[in-house]
Amino acid sequence: QGDGQTPEEVEAPLAPRLPSQQKDGATTFRAILHWPRYEETGLHVHECPGGVLLVASVADDEDTPAGRHNAAAPANARIRPGDYIVAVGGRTLATEMLQMLLYPIPGLALEVVLQRPRVLTVVVPKNGRPLGLGLDISNSGGVYVCAIQELGAVAASGANVLVGDRIVSVNGRRCP
Repeated sequence: QGDGQTPEEVEAPLAPRLPSQQKDGATTFRAILHWPRYEETGLHVHECPGGVLLVASVADDEDTPAGRHNAAAPANARIRPGDYIVAVGGRTLATEMLQMLLYPIPGLALEVVLQRPRVLTVVVPKNGRPLGLGLDISNSGGVYVCAIQELGAVAASGANVLVGDRIVSVNGRRCP
């Protein structure tokens, strides 16, 4: 834009943030997933910087643990793409959560703690400066803030952007 400002829409996984930073509309909910026999979870997830799992897709099939949960849950407690998995069976390390979801024990029920991201739009006046963001472009999709430089426009503006945030669009253009 010719006005020297760069709007950015940032989707923020609040899970890796300190409790004092977890505000601005984060919604946490629990899902109990049941495996009566060995079967796929019905979730396609990606590991994100910050140690959380991003739900990329959810199977519509009601014959999966995620599908059964969604069929019985109220709309606001259904698992949907874009949710973050922050704990599985009490475990919070991404590798352990992924292991538990990929290789469940038949007859087991697992509590999965999920968090809906908050979405915010920030306008950063560049004033001739670079944005000053270190970015991590994930192989599985997504652009994540991995560093904020003190002398960059984002830090100088006081914009509510933190390490671990996922950028979903810049100037109205969706990120991969």
